[in-house]
Amino acid sequence: MGADKGYVYALVGPLKTMGDPTNAAERGELDLRLALAEARRAAIARLATLTVAERKRVRRAGQSTYSAFRVIRRMLEHEWEHRREIAARMGREA
Repeated sequence: MGADKGYVYALVGPLKTMGDPTNAAERGELDLRLALAEARRAAIARLATLTVAERKRVRRAGQSTYSAFRVIRRMLEHEWEHRREIAARMGREA
């Protein structure tokens, strides 16, 4: 759950609409499924409104490089990895 938050925060900084449900779930105050859905909606809404400058920006932090393209790609890959893991545990295709 914290991965998407980390990706988005690295790109645009803290996003309250994403952090609130994530933090509430971590404290046990919000169902994890609801928190994931709310946080994902907030992330998509924010990424959909990136400015031209934000879309072009490349930020380096240690050995990591963050750009809008890389953040969106990694969020999709991360979700797919989890879906495949769940499907494998259930004995199905993802």
